[in-house]
Amino acid sequence: MATSGSVDFLPNRNEIIKGALRLCSALGSQESLSSEDARDVGEALNMIAKSWMADGLQVWLQDEATIFLSVGTQSYSLGAGGDHASASSIKTEVKTAVSSGTTLDVDSTTGMTAADNIGLELDDGTMHWTTIASVTDSDTVELTDAVPSAAAVDNHVYTYTTLLTRPLRITEAWHVDESNEDTPLLEMSRKDYVSLSTKSTQGRTTQFFYDRQLTNGIFHVWPTADNLKHRIKIYFHREVHDFDSSTDDPDFPKHYLRALKFALASDIGDEYGVPVNRLERWERKAYMLKEEAMMFDVEDGSIQLGIDDRG
Repeated sequence: MATSGSVDFLPNRNEIIKGALRLCSALGSQESLSSEDARDVGEALNMIAKSWMADGLQVWLQDEATIFLSVGTQSYSLGAGGDHASASSIKTEVKTAVSSGTTLDVDSTTGMTAADNIGLELDDGTMHWTTIASVTDSDTVELTDAVPSAAAVDNHVYTYTTLLTRPLRITEAWHVDESNEDTPLLEMSRKDYVSLSTKSTQGRTTQFFYDRQLTNGIFHVWPTADNLKHRIKIYFHREVHDFDSSTDDPDFPKHYLRALKFALASDIGDEYGVPVNRLERWERKAYMLKEEAMMFDVEDGSIQLGIDDRG
């Protein structure tokens, strides 16, 4: 018997909602989902998805990003309208020295598009951030705002399209130098960071403290950067994406689908007159299904054992 060869089964937001409502006997298999149910049950689905972020280290929510440094800056705001940081960025270098105008020659424009953010390292130790007005060819871009002062050949140029959303948790961070050499950073506690007597010390960054906050997270570094060719790479946990549209796919692996369905049914059942014993059964089943799914979401690792022969 031949299989389908397909692995693209993935119910969207409204299909998950309809499945939960069918469990609650609130929707027939041939009935259409009302806009009111889509709105109200969709809200419950989003609340469940957000609450599950507190369960631990979901591997599919881990991502990598770059924080672009400024000389002497002690902390960076990560999130909407925050400082320059992105989960997807491009690094290149100045090909032809420039001191004014909007035309910038770089080693390569591969991956760059109009409206991308672009940062140019200036000779005076500052970054000129603007946007790309247009990509002229393989090594030339037009800037929205003119270059304010000199930038020598081989000065760094960074571009990115989307600003980093607020990390929920930063698990690891590295200092990256001009040769792309990575050095792990030591994470400080809040107490350790507050206790630093001189937070403005400049040098090669060796430590960080991340203050998550409610809107934008604050990434504190020590020492502060003394070189714009250096940057910080982070591994972080991002938020689960919202269910905004009726056709939005879940931001969960497929093995979480049944857990979502039963968790949603148990959450909304009271509003649809479902008996308590059925709600409790669904709640237990949702918990069991989610635990099974989470057990699968563990990164492979190695354990090294040694013998202590110090006596």
